[in-house]
This record gives sequence, C-alpha cells and structure tokens, in this order.
Amino acid sequence: MTSTECEPRCAACGYPVRVDAKCAECGRDRESQLRVRRRRTLVRWLGIPWVGFVALFGWAYLRGNEQLCFFWPSIDTRFAAGYSDAAFNAVAPDMSAAAVEHLLGKPLEIVPAADGSESWWYTSDGAAPFGDWAWLGREIVFRAGRVAEINSRTYYD
Repeated sequence: MTSTECEPRCAACGYPVRVDAKCAECGRDRESQLRVRRRRTLVRWLGIPWVGFVALFGWAYLRGNEQLCFFWPSIDTRFAAGYSDAAFNAVAPDMSAAAVEHLLGKPLEIVPAADGSESWWYTSDGAAPFGDWAWLGREIVFRAGRVAEINSRTYYD
C-alpha cells in the first residue's frame, strides 16, 4: 500500500488532501466537502425511487394491453356527476329507480336491453390523459323499475 492510497481525499472531488486543510483542486474545506457528499447521497437516494417509479409506469404503459394501475386504480375511469363509492355501496336490491337517482344522481348512460331491463352505468372508460388502463365499472340493472343487479368490477378492454 502506497502513502497516496492512505491519504484522505476530498469528499467533493476525490483529490488527496490533508484533513485540516482545504482541497488544492476544488478549494473546499472539510465541512464543505461533507455537505457536498451529503447532498449527493440525498440526491442519489431520492432519485432511485423516482427512476424505478417511472420505469415501472413506462413498462406498464408500453405493454399495449390494459393493466390495472396499482397505485391509482381509477386512472382511466370517468365517473358520473355526483357519484361516490359510498353512495353506490348503499344501493340495495329492490330499490326504486327514483331512489337510486336521488342517491347517486343521473347515470352517464342508460342502456335498454331486449328483455325490458335497463342498465344504468355510473362509470365509463377513457378518463386517462395518456395510455389505455383498466377501468372500474359500476352498473345497476333495473327490471320493472326496481334494482335487480348491482355490478361492480374491473374491465380490461
């Protein structure tokens, strides 16, 4: 081991320096060198999670098929005005259409079926400003003006 390998080095630039002196290369004293090192370490540790986040988000986006966004499941879901999950969960079978409308407001879409039933959709696809993600479907099916089915599921279309 040579004497240069044992010498202390500037924490900012790596140049050999005496402990009690300023660095001849960058001119920083020991306290300034340590501040630079701490700042670089902080940037490194804060930067790594963001790079991972962007990489994971980009990978899911570039795959081409709809994926559920695990940190924002409703990213691609459009909701009807006045909709809330709490109100949707309060809907019960055999409620009247007027009671549901009072609770949830007007649906985004009403789809009549051939058997005379109606599907009231309170959510739809296409809210994400980028990409095509899975969306949360919320549907209430009425038969003879009463709630027959309450459907809540994730659509990957």
